[in-house]
Amino acid sequence: MLRARLRAFRHFSEWLLLAGILIAVGGALWWGRYHEHEAVKGREQQRLVAQVKLLDANLYRQLDALRRALGSIRSSIPQWQEEGKLRERAASRLTAFAQTMVGVRGLAIIDKQGIIVASSNPSVVGRDVSARPYFTRGARDDRGELLYVNSPVKNSQNLWLLTLSRKVVDTQGQFAGLVIASLDREEFQILLASSRYSADMTVTLAHGDRVNFMTLPESPHAAPGSQISVGAITRLTASQPFALAEEEREDTTRLVAAYRVQPAGLNMDKPLLLELSRSMAGMYAEWKATTAAWVAGYLVLVLFSVLGLLVVHGRRRELKAIALRNERTLREKNRALEAANQLLEAQRTQLQSMAFMDGLTGIANRRHFDEALSREWQHCRRKQLPLSLLVLDLDHFKQLNDHYGHQAGDTCLQQVAQVLQLELFRAHDLAARYGGEEFVCLLPECELEEARLKAEQIRMAIEACAIPNATANAAGILTASIGVACRIPQPTDNAEALISHADTALYRAKAAGRNCVATAAPFVGKLTP
Repeated sequence: MLRARLRAFRHFSEWLLLAGILIAVGGALWWGRYHEHEAVKGREQQRLVAQVKLLDANLYRQLDALRRALGSIRSSIPQWQEEGKLRERAASRLTAFAQTMVGVRGLAIIDKQGIIVASSNPSVVGRDVSARPYFTRGARDDRGELLYVNSPVKNSQNLWLLTLSRKVVDTQGQFAGLVIASLDREEFQILLASSRYSADMTVTLAHGDRVNFMTLPESPHAAPGSQISVGAITRLTASQPFALAEEEREDTTRLVAAYRVQPAGLNMDKPLLLELSRSMAGMYAEWKATTAAWVAGYLVLVLFSVLGLLVVHGRRRELKAIALRNERTLREKNRALEAANQLLEAQRTQLQSMAFMDGLTGIANRRHFDEALSREWQHCRRKQLPLSLLVLDLDHFKQLNDHYGHQAGDTCLQQVAQVLQLELFRAHDLAARYGGEEFVCLLPECELEEARLKAEQIRMAIEACAIPNATANAAGILTASIGVACRIPQPTDNAEALISHADTALYRAKAAGRNCVATAAPFVGKLTP
């Protein structure tokens, strides 16, 4: 009888222990899934913020490039007017900018009466736009130097455009017209689509007056030109440029990140508004599936635990403990292996970057340039597209080194490299240090005249840096000479000859007195060194 009681007590204790274990496992499961639920939200918030920052950076680069292009056009207008060739000279420059700048659909110059006097699109020259809001606002505004960001408008081809403009003033400081650029909606569509890492995400780009310009995916509730009246995007102000909130929209709860794009350096009169959102249901879909799997696993565990206890009471607990220990050990080993793999990948990436980067200037080195030249040469030969090359040499750089010291010379090379990176904003353009004080710029799909204009912009930008060089010239600043060559590669050509012709043009620029741009003569027939 005593043994039976002891056996019953032992069995009861084992059942009680099993119940306690199952309850503990269930509690741990609930606690873990609860914290994972909160972690999912935190990770999604971080991803949305990261995507907003990435879009803001891309928009800044595009707007800044366009602002500088409009400024360049505006600064040339007095000279064109003095020459009496405003329409002809402006049309060439506007067309070159429209063809080379990503996302620009057209550029135009408007006089003070609201008449388009020059445009990259000849069909609109002479058109009266004085009644357009962007013209009347620019004519009335007296706040000084601004980049006007105008509300989205629909053109005659039924396309929605976003226009940016800068005011032109005469010698007395009075309003003399506008230079204006229209941005292609398709380019923004590509940019916004790149930030959608999930099918349930919605991305909106709107004007600062809360006029919708684009929403992806497209929806009849958010058509271009419609007014945005609710949501986090309507609460953005200059003092509160960012908002992160949960909102009810169309019977669904969404996590929303909104941002006001108005960098101080661009001097925009109106901001652009960004909004990224994701469905909470979609955000937690994986978590729900995982939780369901864990619950199912837990129920299976309960079932097999009960069955196992009926078969062997003590052995079951021991095997379970062994299994848990093995699982923990394996997880630790996997984590260690993953950390080692990440370290190896980071080291490989760093070594690869060092192999193709100039250590002093941080831009591409000669090896990188040689490989890029070979690759672009083959591409342009297949497509029969022009390939342009700029060879840039700093004037009197040896005297600068001797006079100021090698550390000043190194700093000078770094400043020039930064100028090249700022001026070459097309994705497939390449600036590289070729050796010493010599740099090269590879411009695929770029005609000779466009390459010459780009070389002249680079030369003026280096001159504008006003780097001291007292031994160089009367101005006492560092200048650069640039040789330009262009060729549509033929099967009998070789890429080395393009470098040779650009070098020849550089020698001509040096011989012409330095601080200038010289172009190689157009190639005829076979291109040989």
